[in-house]
Amino acid sequence: LTEAGLSLSTWDILMSGLPLAFFALAGVGWFIRRDGRGMLARLGLRWPTVRQLALAVGITLLLLALDAGVNLAWEKLDPTGYAQLERVTESLFGNLMTVGGAIVLGLSAGISEELLFRGALQPRLGLLLASILFAVGHVQYGITVATLEVFVIGLVLGLVRNRTNTTICILIHAGYNSVGVLLGLLKP
Repeated sequence: LTEAGLSLSTWDILMSGLPLAFFALAGVGWFIRRDGRGMLARLGLRWPTVRQLALAVGITLLLLALDAGVNLAWEKLDPTGYAQLERVTESLFGNLMTVGGAIVLGLSAGISEELLFRGALQPRLGLLLASILFAVGHVQYGITVATLEVFVIGLVLGLVRNRTNTTICILIHAGYNSVGVLLGLLKP
């Protein structure tokens, strides 16, 4: 990927999220067998409570800590593999390393991926298979420690979906991605 010279723009990120959201909405039968209210209920989209919002903040911070720990360990144990992932990430997402890019990336991925994986697929396929598909959907990192980390994040989001709703998963995912990009801006 680094040799291909690919670099994503905010437009690319927005456009890549639209098909996922469309598949989620179509997959639950919106305008086919469900009206808007039925679609929202089937996807697990509900207005969050204050307690759920606090949970979302806490889990977002835990996932960011997990990411930091995985990155530190990976950098120490496999510096070559870690450096390669850093180059791929910089190549793909370098143009998004702005406050606006962080917001677009967080919202686009948070909304579209959670609608599809936790909202539409998980109730039908179950936690494990939805988490595996979520990890497979992130193979831009190759089959690496990052793939395992994405799988674990998918499991956590799936558990959150089982205990709360998809809205909270969207908030966690969007916060995790956005804050992750913003923290990347702090690196020298």
